[in-house]
Amino acid sequence: MKTSLVTLLLVAAAHSCVHNPNNDDTKCVSMEFEKGKSVELKRYGSKLDLLMIRGPIYADSFPPLPGIHQMTIRSSNISDIEPGFFNSFPNLESLTIKINHGFPNVTTRVFKGCCPKLTTFKVYDNNFADFDHQVFKTMNKLEFLWIEKQRLGPLEANYFSGLSALKKLRLQHCQIKRIDQNAFDDLVGLVRLELPTNQVEKIQPGTFKNLKKLEELHLSGNSIRNFTGGEFNGLTSLKRLELIGNKINSLNVEKILENLPKLERIGVKLTHFECDRAKSMVERIQENNIEIKNVDEVLSDSC
Repeated sequence: MKTSLVTLLLVAAAHSCVHNPNNDDTKCVSMEFEKGKSVELKRYGSKLDLLMIRGPIYADSFPPLPGIHQMTIRSSNISDIEPGFFNSFPNLESLTIKINHGFPNVTTRVFKGCCPKLTTFKVYDNNFADFDHQVFKTMNKLEFLWIEKQRLGPLEANYFSGLSALKKLRLQHCQIKRIDQNAFDDLVGLVRLELPTNQVEKIQPGTFKNLKKLEELHLSGNSIRNFTGGEFNGLTSLKRLELIGNKINSLNVEKILENLPKLERIGVKLTHFECDRAKSMVERIQENNIEIKNVDEVLSDSC
């Protein structure tokens, strides 16, 4: 019976918007919108899923829907989003834009009026030609930002200006090579920072100086060879540090331990160190009751 209902909903959803009471969502599938003509919805849930949408989306494509708290735009080929579109969703808390074949660039024009209550913003597998970080200035309640497989270029000073409420930031496969020393200055509430699988070669001392609440830092899969310990100045609350996947040939363990007084766990590979030196580093870390991730593998290539 349940399978039949799902099948019926999928068939009915083609070229229309259908409310599914089972999971309280409204799914709009394979649609092209007309300017001046809003979608008619007798009922709608708290979640809106736009799937396989084609052409432009207009400011009046939807009537005011204050009950929508989550929106996903996926697998679509959207040529434009008219400014004001997001005004129809004044209580939007979560926005996910993923795996779109065509989508307008992330600019302040497209996101005009967007998201005064947004707490979660996920963007991945879209490959926009342009990603304007100024859009974050309208998202001052944002707590979780996830950007993946999007070329961002260098993270310049005050890149995340206005996001003082942000708690989790994940930037993966974003081709980041350089991070300005003041890029994260506004993220005073950040608890978790993930920058895996980028092209960062160096972290300037003091880059994380304002992140007093940060507990987890992930730098795996970058191109950092030298850790002096000064990179971690100010991280007095850090508990977990992930460095695996960097070709480390210089690691100042003493300075790292000094700057990270609350460190509980570290992930690191010592492939490029001689056996005795690598063993000495492992022993020094363990003396401070710090867990080493996959400790049996840390020395496998050195000894």
